[in-house]
Amino acid sequence: LISIIVFLWIFFKNTSRYYILVDNEIIHTKGILKLSEIESVLISLFINKKSLANSIIMSLFAEKSKTKDYAIKRKNKELTSLNKRFTDLYGVTLFYNQKSKTDSRQTNYILNQKINLKQG
Repeated sequence: LISIIVFLWIFFKNTSRYYILVDNEIIHTKGILKLSEIESVLISLFINKKSLANSIIMSLFAEKSKTKDYAIKRKNKELTSLNKRFTDLYGVTLFYNQKSKTDSRQTNYILNQKINLKQG
């Protein structure tokens, strides 16, 4: 009986870390989070690399007909919204930002270590 309890505890503890990206949705045992196209691309980048430079993320929001200030505001709004919706649904923060160790002017976005993203 104790071994069954230990097995189930380990099983559910490990499965709670896995989040799967499928067709603009993040699927997890706690629910499904619908994503916009740009959010889906951002999650795909996090799947490939656990730390993303601000410049890489900014390239997703840059438009030739718009100013850089507009792109920055749009990026900040999208990232804040995604992180809040993820936290509200799953109870854990998706990513956090940190100043670069090599260049203090650069910001990096780091995927939460408690999260294991997979492409479905």
